[in-house]
Amino acid sequence: MKLRRFTRVLFHFIGILLYPGICPFCGEVSTDPFSQQDGICPSCRQTIRTIGDPYCLKCGKPLEDAGDEYCPDCEKTHHFFDQGRALYVHEGPVKDAVYQLKYGGRRVYGEIFGEELALQFGSWIAARHIDLIIPIPLHRKRYRERGYNQASVIAHALADKCRIVCRDDLLVRPSKTRRLKTMGRDKRKDALRGAFRTEFRTDPDRQKPNILLVDDIYTTGSTIDEAARTLKAAGAGKVYFLTFTIGRGQ
Repeated sequence: MKLRRFTRVLFHFIGILLYPGICPFCGEVSTDPFSQQDGICPSCRQTIRTIGDPYCLKCGKPLEDAGDEYCPDCEKTHHFFDQGRALYVHEGPVKDAVYQLKYGGRRVYGEIFGEELALQFGSWIAARHIDLIIPIPLHRKRYRERGYNQASVIAHALADKCRIVCRDDLLVRPSKTRRLKTMGRDKRKDALRGAFRTEFRTDPDRQKPNILLVDDIYTTGSTIDEAARTLKAAGAGKVYFLTFTIGRGQ
């Protein structure tokens, strides 16, 4: 565990030196590598708004009507997760930043995203008595292609700030699924059925632990749902989620 933490810290400082104080949304670079450790510049903080009221009380998706409690999707869909939130809508510069994290090698963006989630949702996490943070895993082939799991980078940065244990080894993806971004809800569910395996086990004499799943984006919720279903079947208590972005679609 100490070696793993040391490696994360090392990558963090290497990232700062390679991308000193770079804003993930606009690309503005600070002349002092350590002057903007959170990365997001003041201008983007003002112009790119986080998701506020009203939002879906189940998945956190922004709502147009303040009188609504749930988005159209959550009104008609049974979710295995108990509740979730996201920080930004997946569009514009935010969408581009997530793409660079996943496919452009900008691992340091994941550190920024995780710290932002801790800043915005620290109280939300504490109120839900989270015992354990688990990132949504990648299949080993995709992991080799990218060199890291973007959800894990976000999750560990979040966990370090909140002082909660984060485990990468309790949820694995033994089977490679087809790329989901072009699929509709039903096809996503079919593709993900049985996609995860868990090493998570609970002591029947102890209270079931609450788990927080972390990923970069929430689209239809199919991935989070399958992960939550797998963990609950193994004895987890409530399962929540946090993602950096969320889509507007149903």
